[in-house]
Amino acid sequence: MMDKKVSIIVPTIGRASLRNTLASILNQSYQNLEIIVTDDTPEGKAYPIVKEFNSEKIKYVKNEKYKRGPSGNKNNGLDFITGDYFTFVDDDDVILPEAIETLIKVAEEKGYSIVIANCLDSETGKYTGLSYGKDLEWTYEDWLKGYLDGEY
Repeated sequence: MMDKKVSIIVPTIGRASLRNTLASILNQSYQNLEIIVTDDTPEGKAYPIVKEFNSEKIKYVKNEKYKRGPSGNKNNGLDFITGDYFTFVDDDDVILPEAIETLIKVAEEKGYSIVIANCLDSETGKYTGLSYGKDLEWTYEDWLKGYLDGEY
């Protein structure tokens, strides 16, 4: 299981919260990671924050190819992944220390090519997303029909 590389794309606009996001990713129990910070600001606001970490796992890239905004910035990050799996973590989110390990374990044990996890709202302590913390299996057809709704 530990041989699978995971690319984590962090789309950012250089917010200070990026520090907590990167710290939570670097603190993962699963360590075969690459972190791609894709900066959507013309002036490169995220670069000084990324540089503070001095980590070989973090690759900083500017979005100079795609339209500015969340979708374009995420697409920019996808251009740089080298992992067997990938995920997105927004620059104002933190992930629990076992998050990536848990997702990889489920994917490998069940033979899934896609695993989606709910978000937990830190203010309310409640799950967001349609499945609200339940373990469910979805098909590609379910996804196409729009059964998945909310934040994951």
